[in-house]
Amino acid sequence: MSDIFLKIVNMSISAGWTVLALLILRPIFKRAGKRLLAFLWVLPALRLVLPFSFKSNLSINPGINTLPEGILLSPAPQINTGIAAVNNAVNPIISSSLAPNAGDSVNPLQVITAVLAAVWLAGAVCMVIYGAVSAIMLRRRLREAVNVAQRVYICDGIGTPFVFGFFRPRIYFPSHTCLGDSEYVLRHEMMHIKRLDHIFRPLGYLLLCFYWFNPLVWLAYYLYCGDTELACDEGVLAALDPEQRREYGHALVNCSTKGRTVRACPIAFGETGVKERVKTAASFKKPSVVLLCIAVILAVIVGVRFLTDPPQKAPSLMVNGGTLENGDRFFYATVKSADPVLEVVADAGTFESQFDVIEVDRTLESGKVVSGFERGDRIYVQYDGRIAETYPVRIIRPKVVRKLYPAELNAPVSVDVTLAWAGWSEAKDVYVVADNKERAQKDDHLPVYVIKDEESLGYLRGALKYDLVFDQGYGEVQSIDQAIANCNSEFFEEKMLFCIYVRSSSGSYRYGIGSVTFGEELIAKVVRVNDPAEVTDDMAGWMLILTLDRADAEGITVFDAVLADAEWDAAS
Repeated sequence: MSDIFLKIVNMSISAGWTVLALLILRPIFKRAGKRLLAFLWVLPALRLVLPFSFKSNLSINPGINTLPEGILLSPAPQINTGIAAVNNAVNPIISSSLAPNAGDSVNPLQVITAVLAAVWLAGAVCMVIYGAVSAIMLRRRLREAVNVAQRVYICDGIGTPFVFGFFRPRIYFPSHTCLGDSEYVLRHEMMHIKRLDHIFRPLGYLLLCFYWFNPLVWLAYYLYCGDTELACDEGVLAALDPEQRREYGHALVNCSTKGRTVRACPIAFGETGVKERVKTAASFKKPSVVLLCIAVILAVIVGVRFLTDPPQKAPSLMVNGGTLENGDRFFYATVKSADPVLEVVADAGTFESQFDVIEVDRTLESGKVVSGFERGDRIYVQYDGRIAETYPVRIIRPKVVRKLYPAELNAPVSVDVTLAWAGWSEAKDVYVVADNKERAQKDDHLPVYVIKDEESLGYLRGALKYDLVFDQGYGEVQSIDQAIANCNSEFFEEKMLFCIYVRSSSGSYRYGIGSVTFGEELIAKVVRVNDPAEVTDDMAGWMLILTLDRADAEGITVFDAVLADAEWDAAS
């Protein structure tokens, strides 16, 4: 019930902005014709009815999701009025007074919302009952009405002419109606039927039942009822001569009623704005075509501006963030504040960087609560792609929030590199057992082997013992066995090996590491480091052995190497 109530409130606020826009432009619309004026109330009605809207870059409606999704579960609830000054003024108060207490089963905002939802529902039910009872009581009074013409009845128990009936509208006259007034009254009420006011007015009242708490909706309904009367007057007056228009004004006075209660039905001839309607009848002029065109253009602009929502900006080029295969989004960020709310600033170039600050829940989707963050920390955030439109925006129940591993800092890192002789080999297993086997056979990529313990080292020796040379060196270059002689269990507690196999068209060439870039991928760039005066024509193979700190490699998911030497002969 609370979620439905919050949705109703958001739709009400959004429609309220549309009502305000119509009120501001109302003087122009009134001069352009009353029929257009009455039609314009369809715009806020659509906002009240439709649970969705279209996206448009032209939208200026600031009332979109004033109460954001997830606000009931937020540790620091905030609203988004669309006006920064208001947000800055009220959100600190809301966050401090309605923030949940640790250990409580429910937070204060959930309790308040549940109570308000119950009050809203009770009010809506009372409004519906009032409308239904009024219609039933009136129908009983009309049982004695006498049919005098098609759809026309005379009744003793009513004080003014009106249209009554949703599916089969009928026109009812008081028995005391003057014969001279009846013609004009009949034309007016027939105009109501032609315009389907007998259908739209009860529907408008039904909307009022659901949005009874919004004073702008009450004002809109009141003005709508008056505008429909003016529209019907205009339709009748357009076909009358000046003398008949004066008589029409007299009929309005004669049939006027003092009733001012809000009713869904009936549509009474002399119930609303009689004084204004008499003046209109006395000074009636057909609306200017120019003014009508201007008003129509303004109406279209209001519709586009206030019936649509501003679209979310499309993601820009992803540098430090993006979308995972399962649809989740991720990004890197810097902690701006960690107390009491975790506020982060996303790295530039990501979709999330369009927001100045993002609040991130500490409670993950799994229910785990993360902590230990400080201002300036670099963190990784993974979430389902939804960002609550609070102020600031908020990521509710993220899937992962953690400090960055050293390997995710995307910076060149110095490593210990040893060159060892491995011998030339075209064996398929050299690529099959590689940790990057899918990339290793592509142009410029080299097979790599990640060794994290003695067991994986033994596996590599066993898998490639017939394909590579482990126990022999070449000239001044040591063997693989010599290079890894000290790699025992104690070594692997803090270190790991990242080995790269490089083939060469000559044993005269030597290779080294140009750079190692750490991120979610570790990519080593292999370069030739010498330019010998004499080049032998023997085929050679080398193993570049990189020693890494295990802490630096934490978080790396892909290991790869590329060759920047044009002399390399790729294996087929």
